[in-house]
Amino acid sequence: MLKSLAFSLLLVISIVSAGWSATNPGPGPGKQNCALDKQADQIIGQWYYPDRDSKIEFYRANNQYFARITDVGGSWRKDFTQIQGHLVISGLAYRNGEWSGGTFIHPATGNQFDVALTLKDPVTLTVSIYKGLRLMHKDLTLTRSLPL
Repeated sequence: MLKSLAFSLLLVISIVSAGWSATNPGPGPGKQNCALDKQADQIIGQWYYPDRDSKIEFYRANNQYFARITDVGGSWRKDFTQIQGHLVISGLAYRNGEWSGGTFIHPATGNQFDVALTLKDPVTLTVSIYKGLRLMHKDLTLTRSLPL
């Protein structure tokens, strides 16, 4: 009885570990490709909207990238201070040199659009907002907010 219990336990452990390695062929749970992570994490931080009065902050959670409004300034302050802290971009993934597969949520209307980002240089980020196909899109150029 003890031998069959030990054998069953060993069999379950080997099946579970074989199934884990087949579905997760990477370096193991919690470990990522450091070079790819470093590349993908380049968008993390504060970025100015085109008018340079408002800022959004990109952050990473569960291997996806998100952005929220951190500062509303200029002429927008009077009408839109209540959107500070709201999520404007969600669910981005880094693939082939761009962040895509996410959603842009218009801060005033709540309408949702597809979004893709490309980093032109360390301080310039192009955000393409579109619905379905990228043929008809709007580009925004964000500028990194450098620490003083």
